[in-house]
Amino acid sequence: MASIRLPLKVKQNEHGKFTLIPSGSILYSQMHSIRGKTPIKVIWVGLSNYAPKNKEEEKEIIQLYEKES
Repeated sequence: MASIRLPLKVKQNEHGKFTLIPSGSILYSQMHSIRGKTPIKVIWVGLSNYAPKNKEEEKEIIQLYEKES
């Protein structure tokens, strides 16, 4: 699935820990529903709402997104 923005937004807490939260995308909820019913692998391609400040942040954020695919 290609999208201009990814369906999950990056959020950083006061301790610097990153999490992903739904962006409110209807497409995400529909695809998530389909994944539960069929053996389909979803790979999202798009831009994140957060620009990592260094390679460590980038690696952590990529790992979070990979867990959701």
